[in-house]
Amino acid sequence: MPQLPHFTFSSHALAQLRRVREQYLSHSPDDPPAMLGVFWGWPISAGGKQIGGGAPIIGYWRESEFADAAWSEVSKVDGVNLIFSVRPADRHRFEGKVIDYTPERTFFLRANGEQSGR
Repeated sequence: MPQLPHFTFSSHALAQLRRVREQYLSHSPDDPPAMLGVFWGWPISAGGKQIGGGAPIIGYWRESEFADAAWSEVSKVDGVNLIFSVRPADRHRFEGKVIDYTPERTFFLRANGEQSGR
């Protein structure tokens, strides 16, 4: 497994992760979130074209979706267990960055030490 880039979560991002997890729990208490996933994706326009330079995508696998074998891929960042599923060509984007969150921008990367998006 490639080495995980060094990145962190802002307090705003961690709070949003908790809110999203709670929403999963309230909607599917019999199939709770099992693992956080961090991905890299690109917004798509209404016409189906890739726009922008990409952004972190955050989501959860539910217990029914998360295979036992996947536990060998789990990493820990800021006390949060996660699967970092980013293709090798995009992993550098996370190096030394902070995953932050605002309602306007959702999850995004910023430089460590840079002012939060709030």
